[in-house]
Amino acid sequence: MPPKKLMMPDIHFVTALPCEAQPLIEFYRLKPAGRSKSFEIYEAPGKHLVLSGVGKIRAAEAVRFLHEFAGKIRDQAWLNVGIGGHPDLKIGEGVLAHKITDQKLAKSWYPPLVFEAPSRTESVVTVERAENKYGESCVYEMEASGFYEAACRFSTAELIHCYKIISDNRESSTKKVSAALVERLVRQNLEMIDEIVKKILTLAQALPHAEIPAHEFQKFLERWHFTVTEQHQLRRLLLRLQTLEPEAEIWPELQLLTKSKDVLNTLKDRINSLPVAL
Repeated sequence: MPPKKLMMPDIHFVTALPCEAQPLIEFYRLKPAGRSKSFEIYEAPGKHLVLSGVGKIRAAEAVRFLHEFAGKIRDQAWLNVGIGGHPDLKIGEGVLAHKITDQKLAKSWYPPLVFEAPSRTESVVTVERAENKYGESCVYEMEASGFYEAACRFSTAELIHCYKIISDNRESSTKKVSAALVERLVRQNLEMIDEIVKKILTLAQALPHAEIPAHEFQKFLERWHFTVTEQHQLRRLLLRLQTLEPEAEIWPELQLLTKSKDVLNTLKDRINSLPVAL
């Protein structure tokens, strides 16, 4: 009997502006698929794109809209493509976010880069309005935190990423940014974007088929009492740890614990403490 063919996950693009979306629409041959009062959807087999409009709230709402439009299928791949400003990086350079901070909320997320990043990686700060002072050495933009927090509700963090293209810096201010410039910059980055998409999709295809050996999982159930919900959490955390740190030896540390909740919290802490692959 031939092996069962694995289903390739979809990639969901989120862009704020039509000029950011147009090169992707043409490159991936996306077609109009639907629209609401607030959002436009484009699609091709295995690919969806939503135009969110500017701002983190719009980006979060667009993620929820696209998730529902695409059939509410979990653990798909997500990529936010957009522009941003940086004090020193050259115009047109593209970067992956290894840290996303919401400036207003003072809250941060760390997208796990479990594949080798094909581009430079940078910290990204989501602001309420365009940044012109560039106070820190990071990328300033307006959608990433809303996109990332919303997408994490529907997919695993390893499959959610932000790619920002530098449109302004200290020597070329936001006043010089035009729709034509943005479209040109995105076109210049299409090969890199496609390489990132392929890496995320390869990971997305592999993750659901990763397995924890039954005897290893049974060790946890025999040692601690987990509710059904906690068992699902446990399996997911163990799979994430296996993906992020294949050689992890955490059982000796866990054996000292007496409560299932402490086990889950220790696994979460271990995953959150892993260094970002820069």
